[in-house]
Amino acid sequence: MVIKRECYLIYYRQRRALKRIRKIKGLDIFYVSKRFNYLTVYLDKSEEKRIINELKQMRGIRSFEKSLLDQPEINLDL
Repeated sequence: MVIKRECYLIYYRQRRALKRIRKIKGLDIFYVSKRFNYLTVYLDKSEEKRIINELKQMRGIRSFEKSLLDQPEINLDL
């Protein structure tokens, strides 16, 4: 059984918002940048709508967007 996962970038204003984000169920935090106030999270495709609605209602979040690194159209030659 393969679980489809989505990667999101969440930009927050204050560290208090980071504490609230950590309490959301179904959200796996992959990376936190305290200097630039963003974090990278993974979530299940089936839980995506519920989690996005929670993020929209949460105070202290500047914006969030899907990560482009998981998109097959993006080719990064290093």
